[in-house]
Amino acid sequence: MGKKMILIDGNSLVHRAFHAIPPLTTGAGQHTNAIYGFTTMFLRLLEDENPDYLAVAFDKSRVTFRHGEYGGYKAKRAETPAELRSQFPLVKQVLEAYRVPIFEKEGYEADDLLGTLARGAEAEGFSVLIVSGDRDILQLVSPRVKVLLTRRGITDLEVMDAGAVEEQLGITPEQVTDYKGLVGDQSDNIPGVPGIGAKTAARLLKEFAHLEEILSNLGAVTQKGVRSKLEQYCEQARLSKRLATIVCDVPLTVNWEELQRKEPDWDAIAALFRELEFRSLLQRIAPPSPAQVATGYTVIASLPQLEPVLARIREEGEVSFSLVGSEDNPRRGEILGCALVLPRGDIYYLPHSLWQEVKGAPAARKVMTSLFSEAAIKKYTHGAKAAYQLLHRYQIQLAGLAFDTFIASYLLNPAAG
Repeated sequence: MGKKMILIDGNSLVHRAFHAIPPLTTGAGQHTNAIYGFTTMFLRLLEDENPDYLAVAFDKSRVTFRHGEYGGYKAKRAETPAELRSQFPLVKQVLEAYRVPIFEKEGYEADDLLGTLARGAEAEGFSVLIVSGDRDILQLVSPRVKVLLTRRGITDLEVMDAGAVEEQLGITPEQVTDYKGLVGDQSDNIPGVPGIGAKTAARLLKEFAHLEEILSNLGAVTQKGVRSKLEQYCEQARLSKRLATIVCDVPLTVNWEELQRKEPDWDAIAALFRELEFRSLLQRIAPPSPAQVATGYTVIASLPQLEPVLARIREEGEVSFSLVGSEDNPRRGEILGCALVLPRGDIYYLPHSLWQEVKGAPAARKVMTSLFSEAAIKKYTHGAKAAYQLLHRYQIQLAGLAFDTFIASYLLNPAAG
């Protein structure tokens, strides 16, 4: 398998996060919901896709070469709210702390930069995944390029290959711009051909390979009303296709090795998350090596460091544990960390980075399963039901439960809920 590259439509994901996440502000009054949502999506991409190479593209300004060709382009778009505008520089600071290259170019949209990068990466032998909520980007789908399309909120995502494009739109990726030339795009104020909708456009593109072939063979269009509209608005259709076409030869200087995924600047990330008051995201940052701290617990950052602790647990025959989940609903969440307390009072913490390894590697899962699934080891926790559900997401079956303080507290005082 070739090297994997993820290209992110920064504007699309920031806007998606802003509208999906309720308003959040710091104590100093800085709005942060778009930053938080974007960062959450970004971290999930790193965990789920584990790319070798990475880049993010943003619009440089609101005016592009398309406005010069058609003054009405995106004319109906509202001004970016001040609450969102102030968050873009901070999103870029997050990316800089993660050492992710950012691409912007005056006169071009983020889509054009993504198209140029995708085609260049494809030629270099990369497997490319473009992340965006803009369906125009589907025109870039090819055997080596797929699109991860954001649909609703920040968690509903769908991988789109050529088969998925054809299934949903009834056309091939190569025909997306022809399709846009016919139906237009309301969100970008691209006019298309009035009166031609999605079904008619898809049917025409089944009969003819592309827009120009349709316009060159209007006599073969059997529906008189459709033919009349195409005759009347043929130039508007051509203009609409040009406006919808992503430029894939933007003059960019790209050193592919500079896009290689790098070790983040953890200190900068921690400082930024503290400034933005992202407490839950701070929990996801683990030190790179185990360290004994003043509170008396040891962070276990690798499986070899965990194995002697497991040997002690087996010898002593019991352990208390507490899992930290990323979501209120454990059936959807992931494990951010786990505390272990041994009978003699020694405390260990298994950070998010270790659980990522468990999620992705069968050998790592086997080691963790030996802890949680051995019935001979008595286990004590608070909230066993949530623990069962979280561990199940990692294909680990909890066994040997001896005591649940959550159930005990309910039995002692049912009125407390």
